[in-house]
Amino acid sequence: MASSSSLPNLLRPTAESPVMPNEVSRLVAMLDKGDTIEMVFMELSKTHLFDCIEDKRWLTDYLDNMINLLHSMSRPLLRCILTGNLGPDLYDKHMFGKNNWEYVLDINGPGSYAMFSFIRDRKGKWLCVREIKALISLLGDYRDAIEACDSLRQDDVYGDSQLDDVQKKVVAKAMEIDDAERTNKQELTLKDVDQFSPRFESSSKGSCYISDMIKMLERRCLPGVDEEVWQCQSPLLVGNAGNMGKRTPDHFPNNSLSKTAKLWGLMLSCFSVMGLNYEVQAVPLFRAWEDGKQVNAAEVLGTVLAGSMVSASGLNVKQPGTRYAEARMDPFSFQNSKRHVFADKPWFRENLRASILGSKINAPVVRRLEEDKKRLAELREEVAELTAKAEEAGQKRKKAWEEYDKVKAEVLKRQDRVKEFLAKYEKK
Repeated sequence: MASSSSLPNLLRPTAESPVMPNEVSRLVAMLDKGDTIEMVFMELSKTHLFDCIEDKRWLTDYLDNMINLLHSMSRPLLRCILTGNLGPDLYDKHMFGKNNWEYVLDINGPGSYAMFSFIRDRKGKWLCVREIKALISLLGDYRDAIEACDSLRQDDVYGDSQLDDVQKKVVAKAMEIDDAERTNKQELTLKDVDQFSPRFESSSKGSCYISDMIKMLERRCLPGVDEEVWQCQSPLLVGNAGNMGKRTPDHFPNNSLSKTAKLWGLMLSCFSVMGLNYEVQAVPLFRAWEDGKQVNAAEVLGTVLAGSMVSASGLNVKQPGTRYAEARMDPFSFQNSKRHVFADKPWFRENLRASILGSKINAPVVRRLEEDKKRLAELREEVAELTAKAEEAGQKRKKAWEEYDKVKAEVLKRQDRVKEFLAKYEKK
């Protein structure tokens, strides 16, 4: 996988790696510096990368579970995900001279996974900006086709005669996109518009999620870059399953894309219409060894690391971690995962040992920081107490001066009377 020597090219947005938030750059720097997985996670938990997760309990109630899961991922794979290098590193399981897949867990078990796409003969790389703009154009047509069909349904009017020329064009293109990866083609025409329902339309979100995808892709088109340079990694789709090995084939085009996420299926279908020879790959991120709740936690953590929400840089629309935790799963699969994570692969033990050692080494520093924090709190209380006393004394001083002014005024009045009396006495 990518070495530290390539770090300068990956830590800032480039034509090849247009998605590189500063917070991710800092996490990569921590890995390269040798910081422990626990330290990396604690830094991760403070970033805005978790903002895409609506249920904030994942960072409170399930914090320990998240930390354990991250320890089960190899450092090379974690760096690969953060730097957006899955495509070039993992597009070929039998790549000569590389053993990158040795750093990846086995996919046959419960857990979370990431899907990525790449273009054949590009060594795992994705599209260039010019091709992304063509993809955006197709997605815009598909979105407009959904809105045109919605308008027809709402008006309860049928027939292509109710569509204007622009709508006819986008609806015809949407029909082509829908059939692109179907095993059994529908081969509809504009005469069949009353039978047409865009297969990648969201029943709950309509076409707005496609607009979100377009915005996500537009962020990949950096100004002033060479528009013919291939980007290293595609937008990712993260999912979870009781058996990832059985679930992930649903995301491959040879299964008609009937059971995959809408945006993923739409993107691949557009590739086909564009004439791109694309391929996809599934990468297991985490294996769950406890229960269904951990399967959900694995999906949440994978989504954050991969930036796979469409609001970030991926193709997930639905919030992660919402799978029914008590869904029926083979109990033996968790036992197999436990053996695979704890015994078959070395990095959970290595990562955990390093974190424990790091905690011991840093313990005196942590204690000093805690003591300093406690002393600071005490000093703040003392300052607050002294401030209150000073204010009280100030009030008393103010009242004393007011009394003094009153007495002084009375003394002056009496002095004036005395002067008046003496003046009268002298006249007599």
